[in-house]
Order: sequence, then C-alpha cells, then structure tokens
Amino acid sequence: MKLMTIFAVLLVLGFCFSGTFTPQPQPSEDDDPQYSMQVAISPSCDGNAVSVMAKGENLSGAHVSVKDVSNANLVAWGDTGADGTFVFNACGMKVDVKVTSEDYDSQVLTQQLVDCGQCGAPEPECTESGQCAAAAACVDGACEPIPCECGKVENHQCVRYACCSDSQCLSTQSCVDHSCVEKPPAEEGCSQDGDCTQTQYCAIPATHNTGSCEDVVDEGCGQILNHTFAAYGYECGTEKGCPSCQAGYECRNHKCVQNNVACPASGVVGASPACDASENGQPCANCDYVVTDPSGQNSTGRTDQNGTFTFPLNLPGTYRVALLKDGQAVKIIEVKSMPKAQGEETEKPTGASSDMTPIIVGVLLLLLLAGAILFWKSRAAKK
Repeated sequence: MKLMTIFAVLLVLGFCFSGTFTPQPQPSEDDDPQYSMQVAISPSCDGNAVSVMAKGENLSGAHVSVKDVSNANLVAWGDTGADGTFVFNACGMKVDVKVTSEDYDSQVLTQQLVDCGQCGAPEPECTESGQCAAAAACVDGACEPIPCECGKVENHQCVRYACCSDSQCLSTQSCVDHSCVEKPPAEEGCSQDGDCTQTQYCAIPATHNTGSCEDVVDEGCGQILNHTFAAYGYECGTEKGCPSCQAGYECRNHKCVQNNVACPASGVVGASPACDASENGQPCANCDYVVTDPSGQNSTGRTDQNGTFTFPLNLPGTYRVALLKDGQAVKIIEVKSMPKAQGEETEKPTGASSDMTPIIVGVLLLLLLAGAILFWKSRAAKK
C-alpha cells in the first residue's frame, strides 16, 4: 500500500516538473511586426482596393500581383501609391493577391470579388488569353494587344529577338536576321549593311561584290536607325531639324493648331458678354476656359457645342479670359468692365420740348416789355 502511495506521489511530481521545464516557442520573424506587412482587400464595383501598411504607416512601392484562382491567369499587377493603395478592376472571380516588398515578408491573401451582375457590368470579353486572338492577351477581362517591338508573338506571349539593331550587340558585332554576328575586318570591306555601324550603310559599286561603309545622311526631323534614315513625319516639333508652325499657330502633339477666343472688348457692369472659342477655324466644342475677375477670383467653365460661352461682369475693371488645352492657357484676351454712368436711368427731356424753350422765353420777354410800356403810358397820362 505504501509503495502504491509513493509511486502516485512521484508520478504527480513528474508531471509538474515536466510542465515547468517545457521550452516556450520563440517568436519568428513572420510574427515580428518589424518584418510583417498588414494587407487588406476591399472588393467593390468601382475598383478593388488593396491596402498595405507596415509599422503602422501606409507602405508605398509594394508590388501587387493578382491571379485568378480558377486558371492561375494574371489579372492585374502594379505597385502601391503614396497612400499605400493599389486598385484593380475585376469581378465575379476568386483571386489570390500577392504583396511583396524588399524590406518585408511577402503576403498572400485569397479574396472572392463582387459578382459582376451586382455591378451592372457587362460580361467580360475573356477570362483567359486562349479566348483572344493569337497576338492578344486577356487583361482585366478584355483582349489587349501584346506589345512586342523587338520580337514575335507566339501563344499569346512576346518572344524576344536576340537583337533588332546593331546597338544591341557588341561593338565588334552586327545584328543580322535578329542575331548578333561578328563583323568582318575593316580591310575586307562590307557585303551588307550589317557589316557597318548602325549609322552607316554598305555602299557596293555595281561591278563589285564588296564595298565600303558610308555614313547615312541625316536629313533632319528624323533618326538614323538600322543603317538608314527614318523621318518622323511630324508637321512640327522641337526635335532637331523639325519645322516650326507659322505665326499664330501652336505646335501640339507635332501638329500645328490655331486656338482663338473672341469676346467684346468692353461692357458695363451687370452685362454678360458672349464669347466664341475656335480651333483651326472650327468651333471649339466642350473646351475648357477660365475667367479671372478684377479681384483675382477665377471661375471656370466649358463651351457649348457651338464653342460659345458667357460670363457676368460683376465688378468694374479688367477681366482676363483664357482658353485652356490640357490645363494650359493657349489664348488669353482681356475685357474691360466699366461702371454704369450716373443718372443713366433718369428720364431725359425729349427733343421737341427742348426746342420750344427759346420760343417760350422770347414770348415771356415780350409780355414783360409790353407790360412795362403800358405802365409808363398810364403814369404819363396821370401827370
């Protein structure tokens, strides 16, 4: 009996000691706020917002990639802005949102997006690139052309060439059929343009198999590319050799454009002058303008379909009217606002009554003279 009691006591003590000396797990870097990002997703019909914070502050520059869970297609990608937010448009799918940063551990969240029917949005044009043309890919539910300047599109992807110009090869190589090949020694001449530098071409006489590398002539308003001169085709521009616009015109997007706004030169306080805006002689419909009154206050507006707009003259002084394009003033004019003349609204005598005034004065003078004569005659008769 005593042995059983002693055994039971030892067993209880063993459990107590084992619980006392159990090693506690140490926090890992994943649990340390110093290395963690806090990621939240807010699905919406107006755009799904991915908010990223670290150390209690918005984290800008974090890279966000969004994939469709059903087919692993990339839906959207980009970086968070200054407010720590990245917004993408998609609906009716479950997505994996991965957030990465050089300074913090990566985070992956899975989110079911709002059903497209709830947003009143049309059905997406595609859900995977296989539903698009061979030269397009499915991006945000639409088939978009795949940019592939130096390469060819295969299976909805851009397969890059090794080179498209000599500048992409070593100085001792030329780009031939999109491959970098060694140039022949200079004394052997050239047999093709690829044997010369990018700014030269191979000039081969009619009766020869080889020739010499000659400089490509720069004709202005263009660039020498791949052994030939390529003109920009600009109507105007600030680039070397490009023409300027004639007086009264402005070069915008390499085209000469004439913008104009016409208003009455002056008006009185209380009037609302009508102005006309034009571009290249045609009405500038839905064009922005800004009016600055004499106190420096600005009021903005937009022209109607005929390029017309009005504004009130509330203060005396000079009003500045500016026609805007892309937020920049392209034409500025001034309108003088004059105060109303005093007594301008008082009724003035008519021309007929003013013409009768001399006659009435003359008649009164004659009556006075006649009265004076009669008075003197009456006094003379009494004497």
